[in-house]
Amino acid sequence: MVWLIFLAATSDIGYDIIAKWTLKKQKLSAGYYNALLFCVLAIFSGIVWYFFASPNNPSNHEILSFKNLGLFALMIALSSVWNFLNTKALKHENIDNYEMIYMVAPLFTVLFSIIFIASERNLNHFIAAMIVSLTLILTHIRKRHFSFSRYDLWLIGAVVLIALEAVIIKILLGVWSLFSLYFYRTLIEAIIFLLIAKPHFKTVTKKQWQGILAVGLLGTIYKISQYVGYDQIGVTLTTMILVTSPFMVLVLDKFLLKEKLHLKYIVGMIVIALTITWALR
Repeated sequence: MVWLIFLAATSDIGYDIIAKWTLKKQKLSAGYYNALLFCVLAIFSGIVWYFFASPNNPSNHEILSFKNLGLFALMIALSSVWNFLNTKALKHENIDNYEMIYMVAPLFTVLFSIIFIASERNLNHFIAAMIVSLTLILTHIRKRHFSFSRYDLWLIGAVVLIALEAVIIKILLGVWSLFSLYFYRTLIEAIIFLLIAKPHFKTVTKKQWQGILAVGLLGTIYKISQYVGYDQIGVTLTTMILVTSPFMVLVLDKFLLKEKLHLKYIVGMIVIALTITWALR
């Protein structure tokens, strides 16, 4: 199970970089980006659902209860808003500022999951998650990160909504199968963003499509692996493992690009590795 979450962390490495390239270098608008991306995500997740669906799907009676329909609608609303804010921020902000703000997401996710989900209230996991999150932030923060632009504030809002959505997803996974939940989430959001952007598909260039397809593939791997983690080992542990992706980038930089790996990053990696090992024991 744990290896699957590390797969998600690995896929996250390329996701933001390719998304930034598609939005900035290929000059794809945020509206077109979201509309096209969610169409691709719906197609990819539908294929995964077809091949990996469990025969023991929950009953329609459970899914269609007033409570679960309300939670599903809230999940769609939160996800639509944070994806809009996130895409705008990613398009206009430098990638290092973007990543730095995004690193506070685990703190909010862990705090909200402990507040709203009884099964997540494990003291050891909470302590470990706080250590991992703070280590991640402290090893990456710089003085310039304390100056916030409008898009920085939008991204902070997106981070809070992402954390709230994680809580709702965990609750809904008690009723939905993870594949069907992600498929319907992406399908409905694709419809929403298509209605908003009204994209003309013929105007989308080949390179823009290549970027969207790559982001869609990586996004599907990331989100389904994340859903599996939420369902099987909980939100807190999954979040801890997912935050290893920034350090994976540093390791790749060291071996592929021969860039210097600073001592604080090495210490941070050791602290996070030991903390996750302790939490998973």
